[in-house]
Formats: sequence, C-alpha cells, structure tokens
Amino acid sequence: MTPGIAAATSRRLLEVTAALLRSGAAAVKNESSGVAHGRNRWLALSEQAAEAPTPAPRRSRTVPASA
Repeated sequence: MTPGIAAATSRRLLEVTAALLRSGAAAVKNESSGVAHGRNRWLALSEQAAEAPTPAPRRSRTVPASA
C-alpha cells in the first residue's frame, strides 16, 4: 500500500468511526493499531484527520527486472 493510499484509507476509516460513534455506537476497536481509545479521543482524531491537508500522490518508481 502506498503512503497516499494508506493516508486516504485511514482518513476514511476515521470518518466512519466518528459516524458510528455519533450514531450511538458504544465502542470501536481497531485490531491493527494495538492502541485503545475512548469515544472522545476517536472523535478528536477524526476531526484532526478531516482538517489535515491531503498528501500529494507519489509517483511510483519503476524498478527494472533483473535478468
């Protein structure tokens, strides 16, 4: 996964997390992070992500195949 795709995916997941919490979800768990946050922290992270600039896409480098 490229850094740009990872950032966009993380931002979208934070949007969904915030929407779930605002709709009454009791908790949210992200298995891959290994970190636990309470409701208010998840919402704060979502707000920070929404306000952060979107990273410019990186060009992929072509690596020549070995002979």
